[in-house]
Amino acid sequence: MRIRIPEDEGIFYQRITYPAGEQQVRLLDFVNEISTVKRIDVWARVASAENLMTLVLLTDALHEVNRRARMDLWLPYLPYGRADRRFTVGDCFGLRAFGNIIDSLGYGKVHTLDVHSAAARSEIANLLNHTPDAMIQAVANELGGATYLAPDYGARERYKITLFCNKHRNEETGRIVAIEIPSELVLPAGSRVLVVDDICDGGATFEMLADELKGRDLKLYLWVTHGIFSKGTEALKRRYRKIFCSNSLPAREGEQVTRIAW
Repeated sequence: MRIRIPEDEGIFYQRITYPAGEQQVRLLDFVNEISTVKRIDVWARVASAENLMTLVLLTDALHEVNRRARMDLWLPYLPYGRADRRFTVGDCFGLRAFGNIIDSLGYGKVHTLDVHSAAARSEIANLLNHTPDAMIQAVANELGGATYLAPDYGARERYKITLFCNKHRNEETGRIVAIEIPSELVLPAGSRVLVVDDICDGGATFEMLADELKGRDLKLYLWVTHGIFSKGTEALKRRYRKIFCSNSLPAREGEQVTRIAW
C-alpha cells in the first residue's frame, strides 16, 4: 500500500487543524485494509513544517493500526539536505535535527532521490539514495541524443560528466558572481546540450551559464532533479528550449516544465 502526503489527504487520511495551530491526523475508511497489509510505503513531499508534522502524526496512526507491516518512507526531495553543517557560530545543524525527527519515526528504509549532500547518509539511519540516471537518460533519448554539461565541479562529480564549467561565489554572501566556461570546452555549433544538476532554486546558476554560452549556436536544455523554481521559470524558458525535472516537488502555477514521475 502506498500513501502520499499531501496528495492523499481526504482519501487515506483526514487532517484537522485546531484554532491554536495543533494538528490531528485520522485514518479514514481504509483502516481495515491498512491493518492487514504487509507493507506500507509513505511517499511524502514535506518541505513545509506543516506537512512535516502531518508525516509525524500520520506515521503514529499507521503504527498503531498495523504494528506488523514493513513501513518505508520515500522522501524524493530531502528537506534540509543543503543544511549539512553549522554555517556560523550559534547556527543550527538543520540536516541533523531533521534526521533525528525522521529516525524517531521508526521506518525500515528512508528512500531519497539524488540527495544533495553525502552527509545525509550519516545523519539519517537506513537511508537509501536513488540516482536519477535513468530519468536523465530518458530525457536525452527524447531529445534524440544530447551532450551532457555540468554547471560546476560538484555536478561533474555527482553525475560523472566530462564537460563542466566553473562556478564562483562570494564567500561572504554565498551569491554566485560568475560562471566560467573553460577554454578547452568545445561544443560544435548546433549541438544539443543538456545541462544537468540536482536542484534549481532561483535559477541564477543556469541563467548565467546560458548567457555565457550565448552566441555559440547551441540548443540548450535543462535537467534538474528537484525543481523548486522559487523565482518562476520565465527567465529560464527564454534561455532553454525545454526544462525537465522529477515530480519530487509540487508544480508551481503557470510553470513551463516537464515533470517526470518517479
